[in-house]
Amino acid sequence: MDIHDHLLGGSSHHFWFVGKRGLIDVLLGQAGLPTGAKILNIGVGTGDDLTVIKKYGPVYGLDIDQRALDLIPDDFLVEKRQGDACALSYPDNFFDCVVAF
Repeated sequence: MDIHDHLLGGSSHHFWFVGKRGLIDVLLGQAGLPTGAKILNIGVGTGDDLTVIKKYGPVYGLDIDQRALDLIPDDFLVEKRQGDACALSYPDNFFDCVVAF
């Protein structure tokens, strides 16, 4: 969920977010990722999808809003980084998978 949904009292138990996590699980499960794939989650928001995504490997989180990143427990991500998806500062081929949900 993004920071705006969170600030408006959104719940990760809402049918939309439950369904979204289910779809993410199906998509990543069918992606043929290597075991322990290094994953970049662009637009990680408040981190609600991380419970599913981190089943597939270590996750790095990128979001433009630091307030959202501050809500994610440090142990959910290898790295939390504030930044713009159009100006990534990672080397080429650093990740096995990049997601933006």
